[in-house]
Amino acid sequence: SELSGIHPGKVSLTLFPVFAIAFLLGWFFFNGKQLPRLSKPRSFFNLLPLIPVLGTGVLILIFKVPGWFALLLSTSGYAVFRRRYLLKTLKQVFNKWDVFLVLFLVYIYKVIVEHSGVGEGIAAEFVRWNLSPWILLIFLPLVSGISTGITQAAVGISLPVLMEVFSSKYAVYTYMFAVGGVILSPVHLCVVLSAKFFEVEVFDILKKVFLPLVLTLILGALVLGVIL
Repeated sequence: SELSGIHPGKVSLTLFPVFAIAFLLGWFFFNGKQLPRLSKPRSFFNLLPLIPVLGTGVLILIFKVPGWFALLLSTSGYAVFRRRYLLKTLKQVFNKWDVFLVLFLVYIYKVIVEHSGVGEGIAAEFVRWNLSPWILLIFLPLVSGISTGITQAAVGISLPVLMEVFSSKYAVYTYMFAVGGVILSPVHLCVVLSAKFFEVEVFDILKKVFLPLVLTLILGALVLGVIL
């Protein structure tokens, strides 16, 4: 939004069909044709787990609170409601000390990527190849996302280059393909931590998401082509 000059609300609205496609394909691939079953909650307290999720989003989007502080406030509020289980939960968290180690190492990688000029080198290499602008629009953010595993870095690397070739309305393509690359990245923080927590291989996760992700990017690009 900052780099393209497009309002965040418009970016979100434009990308909403892509979100819908991703949701439907994800549901089909991982749940089949089974429809979700909704039932009335037996108690208001059954809805308390929604507080950290919804509260964090409201604090960030509406009150413009920094992400880390919004998450701290939401989880602290949730901990007050569920204080009976707080000590047990903290014990379980600290038993996963190796997850904290992975988190620390991934952030070291993030800092190295952001300050070593790796991303800028990738962008420069793509430009030197004199590729078609449309190939550049797809593969520059995609490769930047895969290599960095960081959405902000992938968009920050790709968008300035692509804005020299395309109008600002094509920024949504950059964001979509950058996020696609990040999801396929073996150094993406969410993938690494999920694999560590559930004790599975990173590439087993990537193999499962590969086909629905590719279909999402193809259909998303077609839908954005109609919208734009």
